Amino acid sequence: MVKKTNLACALYNVSFSYKNSSNVSLSDISLEIPKGQCVVITGKSGCGKSTISRLLNGLIPVVYDGEKTGEVFINGKNINEYAMSELSKSIGSVFQNPRSQFVNMDTTSEIVFGCETLGFSRQKIKEQLEKVVSELGIEHLIDRRVSELSGGEKQLVIFASIFATDTEILLLDEPSASLDIKTCKKLAKTLSRAKKQGKTIIVLEHRLWWLNELADRIIQFDNGKLMHDWDITQFKQLSYSELSNHGLRAFSLNDSGITEHLTKSSENEGESKYNTTALEVRQLNLKRSYGKNIISNLSIDIHPQRAMALIGKNGAGKTSFARMLSGIDRPSSGSIKYKLKELDYKSCSKIIYLIMQEPGYQLFADSVLEELLDAASDSPHTNCHNKDKEELIRIVLENYSLNQSIERHPLSLSGGERQRLSIAAGTLYNSPFMILDEPTSGLDAYHMRQLSKQLQALKHNGLGLVIISHDFEFICACCDEVAVLSDGCIAEQYMLTQDSAHKLKHQLLNEY
Repeated sequence: MVKKTNLACALYNVSFSYKNSSNVSLSDISLEIPKGQCVVITGKSGCGKSTISRLLNGLIPVVYDGEKTGEVFINGKNINEYAMSELSKSIGSVFQNPRSQFVNMDTTSEIVFGCETLGFSRQKIKEQLEKVVSELGIEHLIDRRVSELSGGEKQLVIFASIFATDTEILLLDEPSASLDIKTCKKLAKTLSRAKKQGKTIIVLEHRLWWLNELADRIIQFDNGKLMHDWDITQFKQLSYSELSNHGLRAFSLNDSGITEHLTKSSENEGESKYNTTALEVRQLNLKRSYGKNIISNLSIDIHPQRAMALIGKNGAGKTSFARMLSGIDRPSSGSIKYKLKELDYKSCSKIIYLIMQEPGYQLFADSVLEELLDAASDSPHTNCHNKDKEELIRIVLENYSLNQSIERHPLSLSGGERQRLSIAAGTLYNSPFMILDEPTSGLDAYHMRQLSKQLQALKHNGLGLVIISHDFEFICACCDEVAVLSDGCIAEQYMLTQDSAHKLKHQLLNEY
């Protein structure tokens, strides 16, 4: 095959199936990415996006074994001719779960680790560190313990470590998953600078709006096949309705279609219809071992039959609040009451079910079916016979599009599939309240809308929901109210309507 020196990456007639899988992950894919382009690859969870990234960065077949046909080229050279150490100088990757990339205990060591392994001089390392810290605005994350960081902050540190290595190709898998909107915009500016320097950027992503001014092409995969390859001019001509028909997310936060279903009523309407017993949180405090208060005198009521969006910038304490409320962490002081009875922190886990930001942390069974059976069996709230449990499981498998995966190991699923499995298990646990921490981080447009419908149904059946999210589109699709977390406490709370949606967007865009 003739080498094309203007191409950063190329795949020719590539097919791939993972070992011990009967499914074809990629089917006869041919794709060329010229140097200096920003290409966005999107599509449903499990469509083959992550497999593309693993082919390009050499993790297939080094880490992921399987049957491959076709050829992959990086900078005009067949990937089979690269040693991994050589390949890492050409392409830098941020994985779908950046937490899995950490090798150091502190953030500064992590950021410069790649530079050290590539043999940069001490002076060059110092320059690169200063450069990425300034461009990403992460001065507050220097010399921190990794264990102290929020999910979004960890993601920023991994970005910094990859940018610091100054590789020619940047490969980012779901980079916006845990980032607030302001940080997404900052990331886009940093990538724009890299693009102007001639670097090639490949982004595997569901949330598209933040790439509006950066992308040159949008490529859509479905069931391992390349379905569409739009240049940016063609893509911007697609209406919100057309994007929805393609199963894609909004390309602009200003799209009126996002908020069209919200009620036009005033912010105060709707309060009177929620007279059922709430979960009462009063003066809650959480102090870390190094002395800082993460949560400070936080008070809030969480109502059944209502979905509350909990927003706040990365590191505001949203996940810490969720872990405390669900009985994982013990509060330093304060009280949580349900039905006028004060709960100790261990009792909270029976009342409030937490869907974690990284669902792999709470999936323990050997198959999807066993995971759901365990959830139904362990629940103190699901009192039914085995035949009824089987019917409940059949329903959630259908509702969360997991029917074809019942025998698969949960950790073999894509990020979006693991997310749906975790939520399905939470549904079967059937607690009165559920907290979902960044539930759309791995979800495509179709499954985001399906999840919204499922959460609406749970809410109408009496469940109280807290949804931690930076995702404007998703919040507008399923939430009734908004609570803003700032400096460890609730700074503001309001009902979500068409009018207040503008306020929500302003807060998300302007760091609350």
